[in-house]
Formats: sequence, C-alpha cells, structure tokens
Amino acid sequence: MGAGPSPLLGDLLPGGAALPAELVGELDRCSTVHDVAGGTVLLRQRAVVADLIVLVRGRIATLIDFAGTGDLVVETTEEPGRVFGWSGLVAPGRSTATVRADAESRIVTVPLAVVHAGPPRWTAAVCGLVAGALADRTRDLQARLARPAAESDEARELSVPSRRPEGFGDA
Repeated sequence: MGAGPSPLLGDLLPGGAALPAELVGELDRCSTVHDVAGGTVLLRQRAVVADLIVLVRGRIATLIDFAGTGDLVVETTEEPGRVFGWSGLVAPGRSTATVRADAESRIVTVPLAVVHAGPPRWTAAVCGLVAGALADRTRDLQARLARPAAESDEARELSVPSRRPEGFGDA
C-alpha cells in the first residue's frame, strides 16, 4: 500500500468548501493518501472506526453481515469524494457495514481524533457535510426509482388499444 500527500479535502469532498477553514487545514495536515489493492477491507462491520475514508478513485463496495448468510454487497460506488466511516462521528463509533476496495483504489484516511479534539462545531460541520451527501444520494435514488414508473405510465398511454371482440368481457 502506497502513501503520499493528501489532495485538498475541501476540494475533494462535495460541500467541503463550507467546512471551517481551520478544520480543513487540520484535516489536510493529518490525512494520508493510500493506494489499496482490490479486496482490501478498509472497515469491518461492528469495529471501532478511527478514520474517515474518502474515495479519490477506484471502486468501493459496502457489505452488510446478515446472520446465517454472511456478507452481502449492498452497494458499490466509484464516486470520488464519497465518505465512509461516518458512524465514527458519534459514540460508540462502530462501523455499521464492512467497506472493501472492490478494485485498485486510491483513498484518503482522515483521523477522526482530529475532528473530536477540535471545537464542537467541527464535529457538527462534518456531520452536516455527511448529512448533505446522504440527502443528495437519497434524492438521486428516489429520482432513479421514480423514472421507470413514469416511463411505464407513458408507455401505457402510448400503447395500442386492446383488439378484443366487441362485447367480450362486458357485463
């Protein structure tokens, strides 16, 4: 696993420009870039979360351990700036899912200790950033799910009327 200087998190994170400048400076100073191989587990479900993980490039899978079935992939993403490990922002700070690099990826790890050690507004700002990203993803998912229904309604309106014989099925 390689490491290098961190890209500017304020630029990498969607909404990062709204974070307090002092917080961004501390995060940039303490964060580290890692190149990880596909199959590398970055967070384990139920483990204590010490770092936020930000995807720079590559593909990350989120898995949930269902009793009796093992880990099931519930999502994969290639979206730069996606943040994982945000459950570490609140006590007890345990991961709600396993996060794994699904392909060769570049990530940034951001120590949560920096956020927790700062003023309370730092934690609030990062929570707000995460909440905004989750809201955006929820809205995007709702829009995607609504499209097929709208398209099928449109298709029904454009379909050719039934050619059943007159009087068939009429009471």
